[in-house]
Amino acid sequence: MFEIESNKLAQDEGNAPEKKFASQMVADHKTSAELQGLVSRGKVKAELPTALDSSHRSKLEAQGRERQGLQFGFFA
Repeated sequence: MFEIESNKLAQDEGNAPEKKFASQMVADHKTSAELQGLVSRGKVKAELPTALDSSHRSKLEAQGRERQGLQFGFFA
């Protein structure tokens, strides 16, 4: 979940190389939807998270605070 949410941020605010990388990361992590389907059909027994845990939520919020007034960039 964190990987998808943090890369959506990069898709919105990054430069061209960051946006390209972020798009690939989001696409690669879409397999979680496939996993959810397997779990819901009973083919895989697992408990999937429904939200970010507090640690990852804090990291994502910190990224937001750090970029306020600054240029966004993973590769800066």
